[in-house]
Amino acid sequence: DSTAYLNLTIKQPTYTSQTVSACETYFWSKNAVTYTSSGVYVNNYTNTAGCSSADTLKLTINFPTRNVFNVTSCDSYTWPRNGQTYRNSGTYVYAYTNVNGCNSTDTLNLVINISTHNITTATSCDSYTWANNNSVYSISGTYIYNYTNSLGCASADTLKLTIKNSVSTSFSASGCNSYTLPWGVTVNSSGQYSYNYTSSNGCDSTVTALITINQSKLSTSVVSIC
Repeated sequence: DSTAYLNLTIKQPTYTSQTVSACETYFWSKNAVTYTSSGVYVNNYTNTAGCSSADTLKLTINFPTRNVFNVTSCDSYTWPRNGQTYRNSGTYVYAYTNVNGCNSTDTLNLVINISTHNITTATSCDSYTWANNNSVYSISGTYIYNYTNSLGCASADTLKLTIKNSVSTSFSASGCNSYTLPWGVTVNSSGQYSYNYTSSNGCDSTVTALITINQSKLSTSVVSIC
């Protein structure tokens, strides 16, 4: 009877599996490869025991969000993405983490147009025609003209108006043979005479004189006497 001995060493291959989620790219150190797409990737190699082995990567690539908003607004704009109110044109960026856990940015390209607010201060006699709306005003006050300017913005022009009134006076007078009017003119016949002047408030004014001229009566007597 004999005996044979077998000294046996069984070497084991290596099999690993890795599940990964990454944003945009993933560098797998097992094979030094950078991946940009989701998928299942296998790295075949010989392990230290000399056995054919394989590592498996189950990769999900998520992507960041990059939205661009082009907006035109009047005077100001409140961006719903961040609740901020902007009053100047420009490019604004809102950074956040999206639902996939990736660093994301939204960009606002904003154009701010400005509404028009002109103020006109005017003084006029009796009436004033405002060229902005072609309206005629005869009473002092503050008037507003609402309109949409060339940029499409609701605008308002303001008129601060002072109305001064002309002075019109009249008087009646009579004289014998002639009458000298207050402004230095002597008249010899009855009638209506007017004088135009600038009053103390700077307005063209008129004074009217209703003049009655009574003529002296001349009679001649022929007398004989002893």
